[in-house]
Amino acid sequence: MNVRPSIHLVCLTSATVCLICLTLGCATDQNPARADVQSIAQSREAQNGAKAFQKFLSASDVIISQDPVIRDRVMRVFVRIVQAAKASSSYGTVASPLQWEHVVIRDDLKVTGFAFPGGKIGLYTGLISAADTDDQLAGAIGHLVAKVLTRHSAERISRNFVRAAGEGSGFGLRVKPPKGEELEKFWQTTQRDEADYVGMLLSAEARYDPHGSLALYKSLEGPASPRAKKLEEHLPEAMARYHAQQKATAPLHSR
Repeated sequence: MNVRPSIHLVCLTSATVCLICLTLGCATDQNPARADVQSIAQSREAQNGAKAFQKFLSASDVIISQDPVIRDRVMRVFVRIVQAAKASSSYGTVASPLQWEHVVIRDDLKVTGFAFPGGKIGLYTGLISAADTDDQLAGAIGHLVAKVLTRHSAERISRNFVRAAGEGSGFGLRVKPPKGEELEKFWQTTQRDEADYVGMLLSAEARYDPHGSLALYKSLEGPASPRAKKLEEHLPEAMARYHAQQKATAPLHSR
């Protein structure tokens, strides 16, 4: 019996890490309120992220894959995505100072990935196997890189602080905040959509066909899933960037 693996981003309630289970997704900074919660210095985030990343890797149940074929494949795609991020007009200033690292964890049952602040990402072998092509793998890696660039872990920490302040006596918010579950669901959906969108654009700018991102999500969540439909809306913009990159890097005699 074939069972469609579910992808979920696992968020740990820690000030240093947000493990992102690939319910792979995220939207642009169209909501001005989001800027207000991005208040943690990036350098401090990177330091905390690096420490948390090493602590995670030292756990006894974490087994790093030594398969050279898998490692080379991930490295090839990862390098191009990070290069695109550093060259991005929107995220280059965020991406360039980071010490980017990636790791492949051996677990074929986990169709997911994770990201730590500061440019540390990881993928489980189950996710890599689910990506039939490098274009699809680029969609997954692009999503995780986008989670770092859009600083979702910093937002989570700041939101928790604001919520705590609002619940205190005599301090904090002057208006009654939305219910915690509703607010958290809103932020999770916003961040998921943003990472999907930014990740697809990064993959396109790294010269990977954005149809791969869409194909990955359709295969994992179903062709009619809300997530796949939203990504389909962004496909024309991503394809325009993909074609522009293809043209810019094509040999002169082929133009």
